[in-house]
Amino acid sequence: MKSRPLALLLGLSTILIACQPGGGGTPSSGGTLRIEGWPSGQSGRIEFFLAGSSTPFAQSNVDANGNTTYNLPTPAPNTLAPLNPSVPSGCTGTVNANPTNANTSLFVSILAYLGGSNSPSGTVIAASRAPSSNLGQQQGDKVGLLLYLDRDVSISGNTSCPASGSSPATSTSFNINFKQGWNYLILSTQAASSSSIQQQATASTSLPPDLRWYYSAGISGTSLTTPLWLR
Repeated sequence: MKSRPLALLLGLSTILIACQPGGGGTPSSGGTLRIEGWPSGQSGRIEFFLAGSSTPFAQSNVDANGNTTYNLPTPAPNTLAPLNPSVPSGCTGTVNANPTNANTSLFVSILAYLGGSNSPSGTVIAASRAPSSNLGQQQGDKVGLLLYLDRDVSISGNTSCPASGSSPATSTSFNINFKQGWNYLILSTQAASSSSIQQQATASTSLPPDLRWYYSAGISGTSLTTPLWLR
């Protein structure tokens, strides 16, 4: 498989989407939590997809109150690709990984199905507030993205990307310490205005207390080959 450059893995200038209360502390690899906004009174299931795959590698049932217990297996080695840090095209700065031989699953998409339907009705996103078109563009916003690493790896550096189209200029600091296994990449908006956004990228092996899993309707038919936050 081709390596996945950080321009794709962490293209933060273009990222961000057009139970236990909060789920805080639930391990990234699995546990029990509540999906906020799950359609009331409807049971269903969620399915987990690795980037580039249309076949789920895990699934879990969801009860009528939005509660689910999930478990993410270790991905097969041939589904991983080298983590290859690079500054996104058109941006300035430096981004470095240590060690340089880590492999990753890239990000996991979570699709939701109501009842016994085989057509997805929406997606599930870990965030600090309910998904909207400006999620990530307000100060205090956080988004958590699930991914697997085959070893401990740290990513450090800073990037600055100019405004492009409707996307404001974005500066990002990387202070990421992934552990071997499943992790959340946490994207935090430190400051935001109509012309610029300042973000920080960190990591956690459990869902932070200020993030929840949210159901977002109307994603059916979306391609599974590209994570939603890169659209």
